[in-house]
Amino acid sequence: MIERLLRGSAIVIAVAAGIDPALTVSGRVRPRVGIAVGADVDRAQANGVRDRLVQDLRADFDVIDGVDAGAAGAVIVADRYPDVALPPQIPVFTVTLPSVRPPNVSVAAIRAPAQAPPHTAIPVEADVDAVGAQGLPSTLTLTVNGVEVGRVVHTWHTNRERWRAALDAVPVGDPPFVVRVKAEPLSGERTTSDNAAGVLVAAADHALRVLAYERRPSWAATFVRRALEADARFVVSGVDEVSRGVAVRAGAPLPLADTSKFDTVDAILVGGLEQLTAADVIALERFMRERGGSVALLPDGQVEAGPARDLMPAPLSPVVVDAHAPLVMKAPLPRIDASEMLVLRGDAFDGDALARASGSNGPVIAVVPHGDGRLLFSGALDAWRSRAEHGVEFDRFWQSAIAALALATPPLLEVSVAPSLPAAGDRVRVVAHLRGVPRAVSATLDTGEVVRLWPGASAGVFTGSFAAPRGGGVHTIDVAAEGTPPISGRGTFLVGAGVRTPSPAAPLSLAAASHGGVDVDVADLPALERDLRAKIAPTSAPIRRRPMRSPWWLLPFAGCLSGEWWLRRRRGRR
Repeated sequence: MIERLLRGSAIVIAVAAGIDPALTVSGRVRPRVGIAVGADVDRAQANGVRDRLVQDLRADFDVIDGVDAGAAGAVIVADRYPDVALPPQIPVFTVTLPSVRPPNVSVAAIRAPAQAPPHTAIPVEADVDAVGAQGLPSTLTLTVNGVEVGRVVHTWHTNRERWRAALDAVPVGDPPFVVRVKAEPLSGERTTSDNAAGVLVAAADHALRVLAYERRPSWAATFVRRALEADARFVVSGVDEVSRGVAVRAGAPLPLADTSKFDTVDAILVGGLEQLTAADVIALERFMRERGGSVALLPDGQVEAGPARDLMPAPLSPVVVDAHAPLVMKAPLPRIDASEMLVLRGDAFDGDALARASGSNGPVIAVVPHGDGRLLFSGALDAWRSRAEHGVEFDRFWQSAIAALALATPPLLEVSVAPSLPAAGDRVRVVAHLRGVPRAVSATLDTGEVVRLWPGASAGVFTGSFAAPRGGGVHTIDVAAEGTPPISGRGTFLVGAGVRTPSPAAPLSLAAASHGGVDVDVADLPALERDLRAKIAPTSAPIRRRPMRSPWWLLPFAGCLSGEWWLRRRRGRR
């Protein structure tokens, strides 16, 4: 009986192996994860990171090379945002590699206005990055047309840091002005090609245009207006209503309610706030929100009620001191004094304080964003009384503050060119921002080439591109907007200046942030692996299996045959 059972079992195993039946069961499926390595990175370091991830993840995931749209997730090892398109439906995890070997300092971005009015310093901002420079000082120099006009020193506090430097460039030579910032190399720095960057600034064809509007005579507004009239950088027009139906007009005054005339104004000074009408406030609101303009409110007393209350940037607290005292000024603004002040309450204030009260440190003069524009509020009610005191520079303060406001007001048709210092043949991008009524626009290079501009994602924005002309030197692109009256704008660029213009690349962390993953550095790979396992879990799916293909069936098959043979021999049978 046992011999027959063993023989039958061996036959069943052999027949089943020949039939090879397939069974469908529910089983655990390892998710598929792709790992991609970016270009232009340290290959040894990148491949080391990839190999470690493969080793750590292969027990739980099916790891493949590259970014696959059918995968459950992706890991990118690079130093910047990838050029390839990322599938939107899968989470992306990133490992950011250092783009340079420390220590290194680089100019990541430089910003300056496309045009500068005559006799006006050019405000320049530069973003400077440092890696591995903790405790080391860096010197940043500013040059205009090759002449040094500024220098600042910064000591790095952390191992990886970004410093934003603000400087004023005095125009030197003939326009356009090549503004260049350079970070002196650190001791032991290997890469110096990214230590300098430049931008081109053209000369504006007009001075800063300011409208002074007073509903009644105001000492505060009057002395600020006189300070601007004494400065050749400004063209000031004014309306001063001295009594009912009687107004004093200076320059080419504009009625405040006629907002169509605001196209020719860069900033508006407003005095006698308690007399403002609702129509005046609406006009000022539109000038700031829609035109992107700048308004300076210059009260000489508390504004208890009326439409002007809607323009206040924050609740106010009156402060009176016994004698005129210096305000705490934001560097490098000059000093002014005041004894009667309206202080913006700090709990509701959100802006840039130009002057603060010396005791409470509350904002007295501040600039706050207002729509697309800016609003300057001055709570130094009687600062004009001490304008002749020793050490007080009332006129220079207001000239600087209003110049900054007026320069921040964009033209009706703003044309920007990037890079403004291209090499011959480089691709140059032009952006035209039209404010106001929509119109059709066209662009033409000074070489006669017509550049097609396409509507952008935002209203009034048009973009296009062209190849920088082969001939070096200064070139312009003129943009015209059809309509009545016609509007035009001009962009200027210099070909072959030999100055690098940084093109900021999107950080790799943006890929992780926009795809639900995390970004880590090389030293924190376990955090990435934990997050990846938490967000990409194994799934159950029908699996088709063929159990008879397992080599383990050879053991029972051989055991059955051997047992049957042993029993037969024991009984003397062959």
